[in-house]
Amino acid sequence: MFKYLDSKYHRWENKKIIHTLTSVDPEKIVACGERLLIKEFKRIAERVPAYKAILEARGIDPKRVNTVEDFKKYVPIICKEDIFPKYEIKDLCLDGSL
Repeated sequence: MFKYLDSKYHRWENKKIIHTLTSVDPEKIVACGERLLIKEFKRIAERVPAYKAILEARGIDPKRVNTVEDFKKYVPIICKEDIFPKYEIKDLCLDGSL
């Protein structure tokens, strides 16, 4: 059924991931994840119309979010009730297009 998961490449990739997760200092993995979080937050805040509108409505300037602590402090938790009844699907996509 999922033959692609059994490919040599995927087995090699899985071994590589497991090796990294078991041999790298956990703090480095967390730091990498935190950098990616902030990078993606800024990208989404700029390019997804609905998310941009939510942040603007709550007075949140994405430029002020530079650390995980800033993210926790300023960025609201949103749920589907905040999004789906109020925005069209296209506004939930990057650059407002499907």
